[in-house]
Amino acid sequence: NLLNNVCALYIKGADIDWEELYKDLDVQKVSLPTYPFVKKTYWKKANEKTNIIDTNKKTISHPLLNTLLVHTFNTSVYLTELTVGTHWILTDHIIMGLHFLPGTGFIEIALACASHYFKTESLELYDVIFLQPLIIKKEEKKEVHTIISENSNETVFKIVSKKDVFNDKDNEWVIHTQGKMKAGDLKNDILINTEILKQECSSNEILIDMNRKMGQFEFGPRWHNMTKYFMNSNKIYSEIRMNKDYLEDVGQY
Repeated sequence: NLLNNVCALYIKGADIDWEELYKDLDVQKVSLPTYPFVKKTYWKKANEKTNIIDTNKKTISHPLLNTLLVHTFNTSVYLTELTVGTHWILTDHIIMGLHFLPGTGFIEIALACASHYFKTESLELYDVIFLQPLIIKKEEKKEVHTIISENSNETVFKIVSKKDVFNDKDNEWVIHTQGKMKAGDLKNDILINTEILKQECSSNEILIDMNRKMGQFEFGPRWHNMTKYFMNSNKIYSEIRMNKDYLEDVGQY
């Protein structure tokens, strides 16, 4: 063919106008060694590690946490896939007809990631800021990433999602919650006497009917657990009773 003939002429010393030959193609020159190639291959062993990034997804057993996507130097990325149909925390939490992930959902995701990251159940979240709400449409599967990184001797986290999963051109990520985390020490945990706290707040007792409609807020049965609360000028003490139909949920979180 033409290319073989051109190559045969070139190795015999012909002056080929390469730019004219490839003028209609997007190509560029590549410099090759001037010495002959040794016809010996060197295959890399399959079990050799080429970098320090672990991209093997590790499944995590938690209702609000699916997998560890990436674990590398000073950074770990966790994946949460949320849908209205499979997560009661969304089904039972509606504001103005929209499904919101409540603030406690972000806290639970952060704690689950921290537990896996630090390999302990004694944890502390601090300097937590809620920046943007997370709204999920009924037909949508929302991918949420929790990014944990080491920064100046502190462990920081961000919970983010893509702005619009239905628009491939929109690659903007939204930060919903950010803060810091650390492994705690059970010996230093502070115990609070709830009876004393209740007495301090008992000057104002308020009964709650969680079954009544609350304006634009619609809560499912799992949220109907606060029976009453007590308050004074700077403290609130609430009594919560878990519905027996959902007691098995407690062990999952």
